[in-house]
Amino acid sequence: MAGMIAAILDAGGPILPLGAQAAYLINPIMGGHSGTWNEFGKLLEDPDAVSELIVMLRNKEDTR
Repeated sequence: MAGMIAAILDAGGPILPLGAQAAYLINPIMGGHSGTWNEFGKLLEDPDAVSELIVMLRNKEDTR
């Protein structure tokens, strides 16, 4: 599953800021613990953070 998520994040590069906006909209509805959705939105807005997440997900997938 981690590999699939990494592939989606990798391919979705140009639209990730839209995903960030969606995360900000979802936060009040989902009642995220301590702004969990806001933190996810911030991550999606930072290309370096997304790249690090992709690497971590792929490494996790490789260790299985």
